[in-house]
Amino acid sequence: MSQFLSLSIGLLLSLFCQVTCAEPELSAKVVYQLLSMRIDNVVRENNNLKSELKETKADVGRLENKIESMEVNISLMASKAARIEDENSKTLLSEKIHALEQLSASRLQKKFKTEAIVLRKMLVSEKSQMKDKLMAFEQKFKSFQSELVDDITIVNTTVDSLENSISEQNIAAITMLVAVENKLQSQLNETDLLMQEMNKDLENRLIESDARMKDRNMKLAENINEVDQRLIAAKSNLQSTYNGLNNRLNSAESQLQSVSSMQDRQEDTFSNQISTLSSRISVEEARKVAFSARLTKKQSYYVKNERIVFDEVFYNHGGGYSSSTGIFTAPKSGTYLFTYNIQSSVLGDAHVVLKVNWLTRTSVVVDKGADNNSGNSGIGYVRKGEKVWLATASSDSVFFISPYRTTFNGILID
Repeated sequence: MSQFLSLSIGLLLSLFCQVTCAEPELSAKVVYQLLSMRIDNVVRENNNLKSELKETKADVGRLENKIESMEVNISLMASKAARIEDENSKTLLSEKIHALEQLSASRLQKKFKTEAIVLRKMLVSEKSQMKDKLMAFEQKFKSFQSELVDDITIVNTTVDSLENSISEQNIAAITMLVAVENKLQSQLNETDLLMQEMNKDLENRLIESDARMKDRNMKLAENINEVDQRLIAAKSNLQSTYNGLNNRLNSAESQLQSVSSMQDRQEDTFSNQISTLSSRISVEEARKVAFSARLTKKQSYYVKNERIVFDEVFYNHGGGYSSSTGIFTAPKSGTYLFTYNIQSSVLGDAHVVLKVNWLTRTSVVVDKGADNNSGNSGIGYVRKGEKVWLATASSDSVFFISPYRTTFNGILID
């Protein structure tokens, strides 16, 4: 606490130096308020120290009471030990006497002597042990009491030194604060004189500035009149130009409105055309059915009424043609166009017919030769689910057909 008080006093001194070295613009009242706040803090710290001293004195009193209670307990324990020792000795003697009466006279005398000696030795040893314990306990208590007395004296000395240091520091702080207050008062007087002089100087300057402001106001009034005239002329010119621009903007807006209306109409027509085209395209896509296939598998010959399986498919929109069976199944009802081309071999002729649900529609005959090929087509209405394929005729028992140039095509035309 003494270090804290010395730090606070050092802060007061540094503050005083700052006040003395500061510019005259600093308010002395603010400094006085800061010093009064610092004095309040010092008084508060003194009160805290006093309360701490009271607490330490109360702790010392509690320690002294505890020591007294311990002394009383020790005396009670000693008296209790003495009583216990007497009672034990009495009970032992009565029991031994009763036993000796029952024995014979001779043996009683001998046994009494021996046991009396033993009992005396036991009592002497127990008394010596109890005395040793009491002496050790008393020594411990005396050492503890001396330590407590030393601690109490140390606490009392520290408390006295703290009280002396606090009183000295309080006196020094009060004297220093009185000196600071006197100096602040003198500085306040000096600042009052300076303020009076500054007020006089300011009044003189204000008078001069008023005169100058009057002259400037006159000149400004003249300049404002000229500027007003120029502004009126500029305003009339701007009004005329604004009217011309407004007329041009109105005409441009009317032209833009006409152009935007035409553009809207064109966009409407385009959107209608696009919607019709998209609907037609969707309809055509929905209606579109077509396929194209070629024969790549080579056989030595075909028998009569044998279906030709075109195993390589180029195009199959609608999924009607099957490359595993060679049969086209119509996914939609309508008018279909079927075309086919057949190539023969050097071994013999080729005779092929177009069948729709087992009914022959068209046919082609190709004579034997390495490069002989010919084709035919057929058109007709095919219902949904009806089947179309190419097969050999029934005129001969064997037909020779070459692959790669032998093709089969079909398309929905209506």
